[in-house]
Amino acid sequence: MKQLNIGTYPLEESLATLENAKHVLATPSGMTAIQTVFQTFLTPGDHILVNEDMYSGTLKLLRTLYVDMNISCDKIDMSDLEAVEKSITSKTRIVLLESPSNPMMRIYDFASIVRITRKLNQDTLIVVDNTIMTSVLQNPLELGTDIVLYSLTKYQNGHQDIFMGSIVTNDSDIFEKLKITRHWNGFIPSQWDCSMVERGLKTLRIRLTKHESNAKKVIDFLKVSPFVEQVFSVGLQSTDESWAARQMNGSNGMVSFRLNGDSEFAINFLKKLKIIMVGESYAGFESLICIPAVMTHHNVPKEDRLHVGMTDNLIRLSVGLEDPEDLIVDMNRAFILANQESVRRQE
Repeated sequence: MKQLNIGTYPLEESLATLENAKHVLATPSGMTAIQTVFQTFLTPGDHILVNEDMYSGTLKLLRTLYVDMNISCDKIDMSDLEAVEKSITSKTRIVLLESPSNPMMRIYDFASIVRITRKLNQDTLIVVDNTIMTSVLQNPLELGTDIVLYSLTKYQNGHQDIFMGSIVTNDSDIFEKLKITRHWNGFIPSQWDCSMVERGLKTLRIRLTKHESNAKKVIDFLKVSPFVEQVFSVGLQSTDESWAARQMNGSNGMVSFRLNGDSEFAINFLKKLKIIMVGESYAGFESLICIPAVMTHHNVPKEDRLHVGMTDNLIRLSVGLEDPEDLIVDMNRAFILANQESVRRQE
């Protein structure tokens, strides 16, 4: 049977323990986890509310397949709680948020959004994509959300060698409905992939500690670099927010930064790197870097990208487990070489 896999159940038990949750469903990817939730709970005429800087794959799914199904979607700034309150209607079936967001690293107040949503529509499900933090650093279920989604491809696996996702909930009715959808879609991960995630979970906490400490050193370098205009990270945003301190147990290995230069300077910078690899994934043991506007989020309309600050010279860096001094030397060298090319180009 499609729903049986000797490797799936042990992994789901491990994930449930890590999340302090009652129920977990493993899926072959993060997108199949999202698709399982949408297929289970969205019907024609429903409304979904998402943060405006949501993961691009989710946004594309909503504006293509689900628009054709007469599912309306509003994208708002979830940090504006008044906007959240004004946007929830009697037809709102799902409030979906990603915090921190990717790649702008915005953080959103789960407890306040839960409170507002419950007041306005008891039938609305509050769903959080927690991939970028993991339950080690943030546990949305403990703050009242209904469902938590993950791309296990990222930090939980940690080795950039498999695809997998998961759905987490404490609600048994929600779980049973999701399990049926997963079964009939055949969204069952392979036994090998499950074993690889189990491998990654054994070192998750220690890897996250190293990712975070490395990222802090890289951020300190970027904050004073003359080639960087602005730095975006979890830690830089949360220092004065008491709710953020209650919600998050640290930061992560992710940082985005806007360059003092145009898109060509950004491209040249990536080309000059020797240690940090160019790639669209993140949260693995090796550092990966990308230009979201032309890579991960190229399918997002330009006006939408610019609205949230995703300019063509914005860089997203997933800081890996290498020696942070090597990463800093690599970036500084690439900055200098890219700047020299920019100067020659202007002569």
